[in-house]
Amino acid sequence: MARTKGAWTIGEHLDQGYSLTAYCNNPRCGRSKRRQGRWLDLRKLDPDLTLDELQPRLACVDCNTRQAIV
Repeated sequence: MARTKGAWTIGEHLDQGYSLTAYCNNPRCGRSKRRQGRWLDLRKLDPDLTLDELQPRLACVDCNTRQAIV
């Protein structure tokens, strides 16, 4: 898989055996205050997505905002 503008794709992360965790960045969210992230199952994601393309699609499971940090 080729890199898009120097960014790693989800497929490249899988190939390297990496895992990703997403954190809520909403200061009013309890999950954010506890700094409790959620592990992302990369196998269920499009392997051609980059992290920059993935981040706006993530929503917190507690507060449902799209202020995620990967």
